[in-house]
Amino acid sequence: MFKGANKQFKSVDWKKKEKTDRLKSDTPEGHVKRVAKLRQRDSKKRKQLEALGIDYEFPGYVSPLLSLLDFISCDSNPICYL
Repeated sequence: MFKGANKQFKSVDWKKKEKTDRLKSDTPEGHVKRVAKLRQRDSKKRKQLEALGIDYEFPGYVSPLLSLLDFISCDSNPICYL
């Protein structure tokens, strides 16, 4: 009657999935992409606050290159927290 009704339900081990996702090694390209998104959201939020007349002082994400260099230097250290 229903498609796939005769299959047994498989539960997902979410803790194991989250652990493997966190332990995956990140690439410098992925880091650059995340920093670009952060800068984009930051500029959007600054424009919204400026339109509301709120004076907002925050250095922001001005130097993604420096954070990228920090990220790359962590490759030599297996346990690196940024």
